[in-house]
Amino acid sequence: MKKEVIYRVIYDRRKTAAIDRKGAVELEVYIDRFHRKYLSTGVKCYPHEWEDGMVKYNENADVYNARIIAKIKETKRKMAQAKSLIGGRCSPAMLFGVLTVKADDDRGLDSNLIEWILMVLDERNDIQEVTKVRHRSVIDALLRFGKIRKFRDLTPQMIMRFDEFLRHEQKREVTTLRNYHKTLNSYCKRAKFDSIIADNPYDHVKIERGKSKERRPLTEDEVLIIREWMPTSRQLEKARDLFIFSCYTGLAYADAQSFVFAEHTTIIDGKYYIDGARIKTGERYLTPILAPALDILKKWDYRLPIMSNVRMNYSLHEIEALLGINKPLTSHVARHTFATLTLSKSVPIAVVQRLLGHSDIKTTQIYAKVMPKTVADAVGGLDDILK
Repeated sequence: MKKEVIYRVIYDRRKTAAIDRKGAVELEVYIDRFHRKYLSTGVKCYPHEWEDGMVKYNENADVYNARIIAKIKETKRKMAQAKSLIGGRCSPAMLFGVLTVKADDDRGLDSNLIEWILMVLDERNDIQEVTKVRHRSVIDALLRFGKIRKFRDLTPQMIMRFDEFLRHEQKREVTTLRNYHKTLNSYCKRAKFDSIIADNPYDHVKIERGKSKERRPLTEDEVLIIREWMPTSRQLEKARDLFIFSCYTGLAYADAQSFVFAEHTTIIDGKYYIDGARIKTGERYLTPILAPALDILKKWDYRLPIMSNVRMNYSLHEIEALLGINKPLTSHVARHTFATLTLSKSVPIAVVQRLLGHSDIKTTQIYAKVMPKTVADAVGGLDDILK
């Protein structure tokens, strides 16, 4: 969050106070125009007793004002704790969700599910930060959904409603939807293991699997078209060069952005190799810096341009339109292109696994779908064989 949270003490917000009727003193927590919350301070007073943002002309004024100040301090502490647990990627919806549901140290069914997930996530050392970011996006979705806030809300019916919400909120890939449920399911299992809930709702629902879109890597000719194209702006040039670099090294976006030539390269038989560990998984990889990738490093004085993934993908879609390439260009398509091109050149899949830094060869096999040209080459002589 870029803007600071604003705290204001409000008297008689509902305009119900009168000479013989007390008005409530509340704390307004203003996150943004879509997220604000009014919290009770437990203080009420008559209109003539309220002046300059505090209680006056009342024998208990000092006690009431101390109670108001304590409420402000408690709320600020809770918000700071929420920001710390979220880890810096703090959306208004996340803060609002943590603030809205009362926490319960006993971890009963009515305690705050969101706060508990954030605490568990903060304590996990078995996953990388990039994975934690994806987990936080699921939390954000839960808060936008707004109907799963407490452990009591974890029911099969509510899981299916959450699934429907995800499918209609915006167009998502089937794999993304399943990852949302996979993440939430992992926390449901943990909650059951910790005896917070008696049953895992995912044991009683079947999430529609659907079909993932077929990955569409670029051909050598398409990569060459992008390489030889003269960018029309500095931003497009950066995106193009980062894309080509990954096409010839297989580095994922995050690994390319953290790449430091002096620290992450080694020389084997006179050629440069990138010897590193994936940010996503920590798995080590060793991949050659092929000539086109080395040319890009030389061009940028061995320091690749820094660009956000969102900005890079936006620019790549612009390049896609300018060049008339009938395939979606993204940072990950470059990695997929490297994988399929190396496999098409008869590089053993076990070697490609090491180049990409996959811990499981099954992941590499996803990239190993036979390309159209490979099919054409393989069956080109069937006319002569099958009469």
